Amino acid sequence: MLYRNYHNSYFTDYYDKERWYKMFGSKEDRLRKLIRKNRWGKISKILETADSQTKILFASECGSTKNEKSLNYLIALLRDDDEKVQLEAVKALGLLGKDSAKTHLLDILNNLPKEKTELYNAIRESISKINEAIAETSKAM
Repeated sequence: MLYRNYHNSYFTDYYDKERWYKMFGSKEDRLRKLIRKNRWGKISKILETADSQTKILFASECGSTKNEKSLNYLIALLRDDDEKVQLEAVKALGLLGKDSAKTHLLDILNNLPKEKTELYNAIRESISKINEAIAETSKAM
C-alpha cells in the first residue's frame, strides 16, 4: 500500500513496512552490507543519529564478522550512555581479539561502579579472549 504525504511543498511517497523491507532490507541487513563493503563513512552517519537498538545491532555484527576496521567504532560505543550498547561493544571487542582494545577495556573496568556486575564480568571475559588470541598469534609466529 502506498501512502502519500504532501509536506514542505514537495511530494513524498511512504511505503508500508513490509514493502520497505522487501525493497531495502532490514536495518540489520543494511548494516551487515555496509560493514561487509567497508562503507565506514555511511556507517558513521548512521551511528551519529542511531538509537540504542541500532547500535547494539552494529556491535553484534562487528563481533560476528570480526572486521578489524570496526575497532574504533566499538571503542566509541564503550562510552555510550546505554549499558546494553556498552555490553554488546565489550563482547564484540573480545571477539576481535586485538591488543589495543584491551587498554580501553581495562580503563573502563577500573572506573566501573561495583553494582554493574554484568558489564564487569563481560569485560573480564573479553580481556581473557583477547589474551587467548594474542597467545595463539604468538604461537603461530
